[in-house]
Amino acid sequence: METRLDVSHLRHQFPVGQGFFHAGSVRFGSAVIRYVYDCGSSKPRASRNASITGYLGGLGSSPRLDAVFVSHLHEDHANGIPILLKKPDLRVDRVFLPYLHPALRLAAAGYAGIPNQEFFWFLSNPADYLLKTGRVDQVVYVHSVGEPGDEPQGNPEEQRTTAFRDLENPDFSDSNGRPPLLIARTTKTPPDDLEVHSGDSAAAGNVSFLSHREPILVDQNGAQYRWLFMTHVDESHIDLSQLDVELKGRGFDPDKFASRDTALLERLRTMRNRGKIREAYEAVVGSDLNVSSMSLYSGPSQANCPSVSLRHVHDGQTEGLLCSRYSSRQLSSKRDGKIGWLGTGDAWLGTKHQPEVQRLVDHFSSTNHGDLLRRSSTIVLPHHGSRGNFSIRLVSAIQPDCIVISAGSESSHQHPHPDVVMELENH
Repeated sequence: METRLDVSHLRHQFPVGQGFFHAGSVRFGSAVIRYVYDCGSSKPRASRNASITGYLGGLGSSPRLDAVFVSHLHEDHANGIPILLKKPDLRVDRVFLPYLHPALRLAAAGYAGIPNQEFFWFLSNPADYLLKTGRVDQVVYVHSVGEPGDEPQGNPEEQRTTAFRDLENPDFSDSNGRPPLLIARTTKTPPDDLEVHSGDSAAAGNVSFLSHREPILVDQNGAQYRWLFMTHVDESHIDLSQLDVELKGRGFDPDKFASRDTALLERLRTMRNRGKIREAYEAVVGSDLNVSSMSLYSGPSQANCPSVSLRHVHDGQTEGLLCSRYSSRQLSSKRDGKIGWLGTGDAWLGTKHQPEVQRLVDHFSSTNHGDLLRRSSTIVLPHHGSRGNFSIRLVSAIQPDCIVISAGSESSHQHPHPDVVMELENH
């Protein structure tokens, strides 16, 4: 007779103003997996810092995170990562983020509102920065290279199943003495079609690559992977060679940025120089910044999980719409197996981007573990509820119990856009 296992999913959306900071935990009896998806805010930074302090304070005297997922490198989603990692004694097993060419990372620095040297260090070479903090064990670059059904590319003998957890760590053990494990098939070398800067995989023993078609499975004492994380990266189709030319023509070399050239980093302090970087980016791409972002599903790996329960905490609510600027509430899902969560970062998922919407829907609805969208009780709308990144088609595909928008109460960007709120209320 199969032993029934209680699974609970606690999620917290922090009120960080114009930004995003989400934390979750999945409990299997007495064992727990903890993760963070994005941590940043363009303003007010005091709310971001207070939220980080409060969250870390709740992790106890020996804080540990199983995974930190970074959707992209814009400051309002990522400038809190260096602050998060300053917590004494914090250990992070893995940081997952999409691989971005140095030219795109330099562009992200150009759009930073307030110059922060440490954040620029993080942008210049994320893996190197994260590993040198001494807090992070491994960095995993996520990519979408290849076609559905392809085997992972890279050196065959380096393809492996990786356990993302120290089996001897007693703090995270269940009643049988075994902690939950995160399992994923990664490669130590990037796929052949992914253009990787030479300095981005220098710490070869601690940097790996993961196709977004590969699930990150939670193995709880052989419990048949009842929980999984699944990413989706809709790679940008930017002409990187042309962007490189435009940046260099204005005196900004992406290779030097990736190598943390001191003089270049110092020049980023002035708004005038950051403006030149923005000019170079917009000459190639236009005004749309959100051309590459990593979405994340966190939820059941099976349509019906035995004895599943959910505690779901958000920092706010209106009728059918949850926003981080309102008061707290708890939500319980009563539908078996529908307790998943889908974060979309700043993904290009607007009405004008139907191919991108279709790729995301196809990706999450036709996995080897079934339709993950139908198991999602919550979706976070992309780009803080902007008009340009919204498509009701995505909401219809998921049929969520609740919708979350993270936006500042005094946003100058009209986030969430009134048309989006109206369309949701009429849906």
